[in-house]
Amino acid sequence: MKTILQIDHLSKTYSGGKKAVDDLSLRVCEGDIYGFIGQNGAGKTTTLRAVTGILPFDAGEITIDGMSVKERPVACKSVLAYIPDNPDLYEYLTGVQYLNYIGDIFGVEKALRRERIEKYAEMFRIKDDLGSLIGAYSHGMKQKLAVIAALLHAPRLMILDEPFVGLDPEAAFKLKQVFREMCEAGSAIFFSTHVLDVAEKVCIFLMLVSSAYMQSVSAFVAQNNGAGLTQRSSQALLCSIATALIAGIAMSLLALFGGALLSSVFSNEQAVITAAHSYLKAYAIDCLLTSVLFCFIGYFNGCKHTIFVMIQGVAGAFFVRIPVVYLMSRMDEATLFLIGLGTPVSSAVQIILCLAALLYFRKKEKNKEEPLA
Repeated sequence: MKTILQIDHLSKTYSGGKKAVDDLSLRVCEGDIYGFIGQNGAGKTTTLRAVTGILPFDAGEITIDGMSVKERPVACKSVLAYIPDNPDLYEYLTGVQYLNYIGDIFGVEKALRRERIEKYAEMFRIKDDLGSLIGAYSHGMKQKLAVIAALLHAPRLMILDEPFVGLDPEAAFKLKQVFREMCEAGSAIFFSTHVLDVAEKVCIFLMLVSSAYMQSVSAFVAQNNGAGLTQRSSQALLCSIATALIAGIAMSLLALFGGALLSSVFSNEQAVITAAHSYLKAYAIDCLLTSVLFCFIGYFNGCKHTIFVMIQGVAGAFFVRIPVVYLMSRMDEATLFLIGLGTPVSSAVQIILCLAALLYFRKKEKNKEEPLA
């Protein structure tokens, strides 16, 4: 996945000896929603301003989309958008004049500009106020206007300092939706907050900020109602399935073709070896299915659907595996292979349950109204 923002060993000390940032390194990739969380004065805003090129720094390197902030500052600014906690706007311009001014700076084509202004002004419910002077706007309306201006040129990286402060609940919810849309399109979000609940619901990655020092990264797959679940968690699931399948195929091949050799280790009787090999053939099938099943179990546990994990486990054991093994054993010409098939059949049913649950939870997540923070 391509890196959008790379910070290497960033340090910044203000006059008077106050060290705001000390040897910070991090990476933000396409599709990431990356949050700083920490107390006031911990160095979050200093870091964001250094990334945008507003504030010089003492040591380290910052690159945006592969370009150095120091060597190519204008090119870096052309692909990012920055919204401070208290945006300074030109109060003697109307809202639409300000947006056109920003559009001119970034060279946004006029037809596309009108389309985006109309879309986001309608979304944030300030369309009817764009003809008024910005000086007459409330703090929340100014914040909404700053957000729309930042979105006009479809930035690769959006940097925000306490983005939800001043926004009404509906606007905050809409902004989270915009974050998701941007990440799905390949952009990245990098923002600071001191509200843990907001970070937990929105971020895919967090960096914890303690005092003036940046501590180690705490990266986690987003919670079930958090941003990035569909993208990042699906990628993790597919990767784990691919890895597990490789191991499962290796084990199944060993059981299928080396079963006789394995059986001969424990017995010299040909009848026992043949019977054991027959059972191992069924076990070989289960190796493949179980490897995939365990990937789903890990995925659902990670998304805090532990109740479903328990249900599918009980259902697979008591309603499928035991009855199937019993029926197989009652057949007139029952073989260890047929009896052994009870296990892979159970695993197959559990995988089907997991797939159905995955579709259900995804649909529920898509339609569910996120709790407003």
